[in-house]
Amino acid sequence: MKATQKIEVLLPVLSSLPFELEFNENILDVIKELVSTTYMFPLEAEQLNTHPVRVKFRLLDKDDPRINSLNTIGRRQYYILVYTELEIIDQPIEGIVDWNIPSIEFWTEITVNHFIKRLYDFILCINIARVGTFEVAQGIAYINNQFYKKTNMMISNFRDVSLFTQKTKWPPLDNMEIKVVWDWIIDKNGFLDGVGGTAIERALTALTYLFGSSGESIEGIDLFFTMIALEALYCSSNNGIKEQLIEKSQVFLGIQNEYKKLFKSMYDYRSKFIHGGLNFPGKYHYFDGDADYEKFSKESYDVTLMAQSVLIATLQQLSKRNMNELTFRYSLVGKNF
Repeated sequence: MKATQKIEVLLPVLSSLPFELEFNENILDVIKELVSTTYMFPLEAEQLNTHPVRVKFRLLDKDDPRINSLNTIGRRQYYILVYTELEIIDQPIEGIVDWNIPSIEFWTEITVNHFIKRLYDFILCINIARVGTFEVAQGIAYINNQFYKKTNMMISNFRDVSLFTQKTKWPPLDNMEIKVVWDWIIDKNGFLDGVGGTAIERALTALTYLFGSSGESIEGIDLFFTMIALEALYCSSNNGIKEQLIEKSQVFLGIQNEYKKLFKSMYDYRSKFIHGGLNFPGKYHYFDGDADYEKFSKESYDVTLMAQSVLIATLQQLSKRNMNELTFRYSLVGKNF
């Protein structure tokens, strides 16, 4: 037996803050691109009759009654409805009579959870293609017009990364077509449904830890996962990791001329933090106006923004060139060769 299930996810897309008004146009451009394009989500599952599945986006009118079910967080929001249909095969399950749930309902929940996870992957993809333009508050998933579950808030400091690169002029960040990045990501199975596998899949997996709920970011943790991703991409051995990272990233992204000291301090700062050589505030630190705290906060944030800008620029270039690995070779250059 087969059952067609209508799946909808209501996503509140956060507008820019008052001091980030330049992002509003970019956010609206992203929404226009989403609603005008059909995307294919890979969902490899034996209980699905067809995969990948076709996914569409629609901008909701503010009078839609479902919006009233959302929690407001004080920022203006645009409401996007993500929708698809899943044709699910009702496969027999031994002993399910003891679970107190019909088998079709069980397979539907398993499949919808898989779809929601893929939606999170897609939101990450959007933020690689259009840096910092797509942050979502907690949303709601529906199955056949019935409430199923709430979805996660996904915000990051990528808007700060975008503003940071406008100041540093390096590395270059582009506005890419979302589908180009998605088409590059969807064959990275170790990232989509595994625990990594290739260097790029490990880097994408690390990138997921840069997204979370409001107030969830912890000093140093964002830098930690960003450096994991960068080292996975650029470092082929444990020898001279700092040198490999600095030299190879400039080969791939272009030469850094104006912020060399900050750029070169990324690895040193991360190492001092991890190995206990850096002073840092406690989890419940209260005096955020303290001079030492201000110094730590600025240094930490600048280094983190530099590292994240290098990571995002690298992922953009990899997807733009449809590359699945970074391989570097040394060559001897001279007029006698």
